[in-house]
Amino acid sequence: MKVEKDYLQVFKLTAKDHTQHVTHSQKEPAYEHSFDFRTDEPITAKIFVIDDETHTTMLLAEEY
Repeated sequence: MKVEKDYLQVFKLTAKDHTQHVTHSQKEPAYEHSFDFRTDEPITAKIFVIDDETHTTMLLAEEY
């Protein structure tokens, strides 16, 4: 990651056949990076990672 890290990181996971697509993004400063890999059981989900400097919390979108 070549930009300053925002306190909120978002990972969007999408599934297609045997491919897992992951998009990592943040709002400030704007950043987005995607990658794909093969897996037998891809999933669809959104994960929020919140970093407040002393703790890091990961939540599924439905828990946010």
